[in-house]
Amino acid sequence: MLKIEQVCNRKCAFTLAEVLITLVVIGIVAVLTIPAMIKNHNQKTWDTAKNIWEKKIIEVTRQMNIDDRMVGSNSTEVFVNNLKDYLQIIKLCDNSHLEQCYSSEVVLTAGDEVVVSKLKSAAKLGHTEWATNTVAFVQNNGTTAILAYDPNCEYVDPYSEAGQKGQTACLSAVVDVNGKKGPNKIGMDVLLNNAVLSSCDLQIGKLCLASSDLNIEPINTCEASPDHKYDTRLDSQNTYCSKNYWGGAKKMCESVGMKLPTLDDLAAIATYLFKLEDTPLGPNDSYTGTADPDRRAELHWNTAGNYWSDSPSGDYNALARHFQNNLNYPSSVISCYIGERQYVARCVE
Repeated sequence: MLKIEQVCNRKCAFTLAEVLITLVVIGIVAVLTIPAMIKNHNQKTWDTAKNIWEKKIIEVTRQMNIDDRMVGSNSTEVFVNNLKDYLQIIKLCDNSHLEQCYSSEVVLTAGDEVVVSKLKSAAKLGHTEWATNTVAFVQNNGTTAILAYDPNCEYVDPYSEAGQKGQTACLSAVVDVNGKKGPNKIGMDVLLNNAVLSSCDLQIGKLCLASSDLNIEPINTCEASPDHKYDTRLDSQNTYCSKNYWGGAKKMCESVGMKLPTLDDLAAIATYLFKLEDTPLGPNDSYTGTADPDRRAELHWNTAGNYWSDSPSGDYNALARHFQNNLNYPSSVISCYIGERQYVARCVE
């Protein structure tokens, strides 16, 4: 009996090498499987939270409609002040401080990043016709959102079949159920409600353009005006400073997180429209010819427009590029009076 036990002690025990090999194998398996398990768990958690948000916003908009508080707000800011009575919001951020409530970037499905500070208007969420700002907020459960409201939202009977689904079409939102923590990516912890995000609306090489022209409103850029920063060349005695369309264009581009194009940008656009890639136009070059109609349609480009640049010219003028198809009036850089209504703005990033 003693001999059998001695043999078993010698032959049935694990050697140190075998134990180490086993631990290494377990470690490798853990390294390969645990991240996937955590990822799957996180995705299920995010999907559940997103479903809860979608159901909640339907319920909230329906109740707001019952209470006659869903329609009639003239801005997103006014609407969100009403929304606070229905959602447990613990922090609000206006469109100049979105990143104080939200992460600094949103990662698109393809991996590109959208800078949150640029999502200042409904236009940047895909709704140019709403003409309203965005507001960001944080809920008590950690969910964060950037929201825009349609001021033209129309009443729907909350007890009708359509009304039972709430009025989420009046809202556009980028919702992160994971708050500022990563990955901040669409399809993972980020949900788009009636919103479209793009790292660029239209692209020519490395130049990003807004999808449409701005309807410019003049601003007062007299020295005593808060808008003086959009045209600091003007002194307070300039009687025309209250009708500054160029300054208004600069202000409107900045309000959507963009800027007026440089002369180089406008030259690049002209090069593309006139198919001059083999002999690109410089910032001050002119060209007499006809723009390609398909490219005009692609860029929604005005067929007879003077487009403002960001460059001043003298005391009361700014530079613009003319794009008209006219042999007697080639595409060229011209100096335009800042009070002229007919000049156009297209913002770029």
